[in-house]
Amino acid sequence: MLLKAWGFKSLVPYQKKQQMIDNMSNNQNQEEYFYSRIQLSYNLNELEPYISQEIMSNHYHGNHRKYEEGLNNILKNNDLGEKLKTQFPDLRDLLRNLSSLEIPFQLKEKIRFQAGGLINHNLFFWHLAKGKEYIQQEFLEAITKKFGGWEEMKEQLVEQALDNSINDVVYGSYWTWLVLDEKKQLKIIKTANQDSPWMNKFQPLIAIDVWEHAYVKQYGIDKRKYLTSLVHHCLDWNFISNLYFRELLFD
Repeated sequence: MLLKAWGFKSLVPYQKKQQMIDNMSNNQNQEEYFYSRIQLSYNLNELEPYISQEIMSNHYHGNHRKYEEGLNNILKNNDLGEKLKTQFPDLRDLLRNLSSLEIPFQLKEKIRFQAGGLINHNLFFWHLAKGKEYIQQEFLEAITKKFGGWEEMKEQLVEQALDNSINDVVYGSYWTWLVLDEKKQLKIIKTANQDSPWMNKFQPLIAIDVWEHAYVKQYGIDKRKYLTSLVHHCLDWNFISNLYFRELLFD
C-alpha cells in the first residue's frame, strides 16, 4: 500500500489523524455551530511546566471560544451560515475562496478575522503534546534538506517567531508557520493578526501562536522562553509527520 511505502508503521493511527484533519472545522458540539472548535484529546494540565494549565484553559475556553462564537454569530446574523456551510463544508475551503465571495468587503473582513482565529487555533491545539518526539524518517529527510537538520529547523522557527515584522511592517499579534507551499516545498512564513496560510493556498504543518494571550501571563515579556518551550517540548511530531504526508498525498 502506498501509505506504507511512505513509512507509516501503522495505518490505524494515521487514519485516525486523517479523519481528524479532514474534520478540521466539522466537530459538532451542543451549540450546533456551523463551524466549531476541536474537542481536545488531552487534559489542559498535560503541557506543564512548559505551558500552564491556567494559560491553556484561558486560551482554549476563552480566546478560542470567542472566535468560534464570533464567526458563527456573524454567519447567523447575515443569513450566510447554511449557504457557506453547504458550499464550503470545510473551513479551510472557505478561507481559500474567501476573496472571491460576492459579499460586502467589511463583512468579508469580519469573516476573515473570526474564521482565521478559529481554524488557526484548531491546528495549534491539535498538534500540542509533551514528549511526542517521534518523527517519521521521510519528513526528517525533507526537513534536513531544507533547513540543515531538525534542531536547526526548530531554531529557525523560534528566530522567525521572535521577529514581529512582516514585509517590513511591525505587528503586535501574529502567527509563525511551517507550511508546504504550492510546490509542496517546506517553508517558514508569518501571518498578521488571524490571517491563515490557507488564504494563500499554503498547507500549514506547524502553527505558532505569537499573540500575547498565548504566553504573557506565564512568561511575561520573555517571548524567547515561551517559543523555545513550545517548539522544543510541546509539539506532537508524529502528528505533524502524518500531516506532512497527508498534504503530499491527498491535496
